[in-house]
Amino acid sequence: MEKCLCKSINTNRFCIVVVFYNPTVNQVQYFVSLSEKYHVIALDNSDCRLREHFPINFDYIPFERNFGIAHALNVGLKRAGELGKFLWVLTLDQDSKIFIDNFINKAFTCIDSQPKVGVVSPVFPGFSSNYKIVTGIRKVGSAMTSGSLINLSAFNEVAGFKEFLFIDLVDTDFASIYGFMAILFIK
Repeated sequence: MEKCLCKSINTNRFCIVVVFYNPTVNQVQYFVSLSEKYHVIALDNSDCRLREHFPINFDYIPFERNFGIAHALNVGLKRAGELGKFLWVLTLDQDSKIFIDNFINKAFTCIDSQPKVGVVSPVFPGFSSNYKIVTGIRKVGSAMTSGSLINLSAFNEVAGFKEFLFIDLVDTDFASIYGFMAILFIK
């Protein structure tokens, strides 16, 4: 389990949505371990069911074929909304590993200080050469999907991700539409 030096967070304010496509056993086990602290919704684009690798109460939705990341994210965020207790969703890929408590604390600090935030995302090294590493927040036109905290109200207002994009451009399409702000925070 990750070590967190920051204040305790309200895990009912957000849940995690992860998209799988033929994941490794270690990747599945990582998200099962996260489900001990957070509500995790796993969407599976793999060709086979992986149900036996998850606890019975794990929120697992298999498709048994690859419908693309946009479709899987739409199903996952809709499921989060159906649960009725989450306002935000942290989206992750099967190979994502971040210090969740640290990220969430920083993200909600940004959210609570800005109006109408649609997405909060960290800057990942190598994602874009357009961002210099500085301290603070920056309003941007796009944000990487994996590792982003998405406002469920914004998601519902914009009718989700465009599924015809399948995987390419899903990262950049959602973040800046319909007047919601995308924020990147850096260190």
